Amino acid sequence: MNARRLLPALAVLLLALLAGEWAARRWLQMPRSARLDSRFGWVQGPGARFVQSAEGWGEFRADADGFLDRPLPPPGEGVRAVLLGDSFGQGLQVRDRERFSEVAELLMPGLHVLNTAAAGRSAYHHALLAKRLQDAFAPDVVLVQLDDGELTDIENDADREFALAEFRGGEGDGSRGAGAKEGIVRAVLQRSALLSYLRTRIERLTRQERQRLSLKLSGRKPDRRDLVALPPTPRAEALIDSLIAEVQSVNPHVVLVYVPNVNYFDSPPRVSYPLRRAWYHELAQRRGLPLVDASDAFLESFRATGEPLHGFTNAQPGVGHVNARGHALMANELVTVLRRELRTGRKGP
Repeated sequence: MNARRLLPALAVLLLALLAGEWAARRWLQMPRSARLDSRFGWVQGPGARFVQSAEGWGEFRADADGFLDRPLPPPGEGVRAVLLGDSFGQGLQVRDRERFSEVAELLMPGLHVLNTAAAGRSAYHHALLAKRLQDAFAPDVVLVQLDDGELTDIENDADREFALAEFRGGEGDGSRGAGAKEGIVRAVLQRSALLSYLRTRIERLTRQERQRLSLKLSGRKPDRRDLVALPPTPRAEALIDSLIAEVQSVNPHVVLVYVPNVNYFDSPPRVSYPLRRAWYHELAQRRGLPLVDASDAFLESFRATGEPLHGFTNAQPGVGHVNARGHALMANELVTVLRRELRTGRKGP
């Protein structure tokens, strides 16, 4: 009798878990598929489908090299570019064909951009990746996306070691050496989208609660200083300058793409970090490089529409990564710069 009642309940539970797994894979978060490639560092598995819903929403399919983009055509077919960058360039928060690298291709027929940007990458990664990408794809132009936080993060020695370790080759994801039971559990966690999503949410809530309790028990106040608002240090400036020089040594046709931060709800709205923005302009001038800067376009658009170019409906308005409207404006500025460079004969095949 108990078995007769138990089996239908287990069947319903199984169906619910399968439905949850399907929904998580379709709309929330795919299980981890990143791998450590000997050439390009951490990339997605070839052909892997990638979904994220934590901020905005994006769905992508990786190409044969693991990049969330389409491969470049053979040399000689139009203007072929690769984009180096971090999460702002990767644009996981917007839908396919809405990233500025893809919108630029639509605005400028004959332009092909391979987007190799990835969250967490820094100018160290860009310098290490540039030659590998040049050898593999022989691009005509290298686009280097930078933002204000780069001038703070670049002085983090741990970030430098992280970048160097990523390209030493041979390192795995830390799963080696686990026992049989731990290996089975790890495999289930990695292959289940539903469990991956729940684990991500639980870890985030746990970190927040641990920080709250730590501050409450210690009597300390949270550190709300905006370190990015400080002027860049001479060491940070020298590091960025030298790393951009490394990229130039691989391919002299470099275009810098600056992603602005904007205080939309100040009166009047303003660029958040004018000193850092000005320094990137100085860097471009000193290196003889064109600079894409959509700051003025962002401010003009917000004044006209009242809609921020950062932030999403499932995140804080005006804060976070660039949304689809912001990517469109950045693409327009990028195409304007590229067309100008092609007219002067400084860029292109």
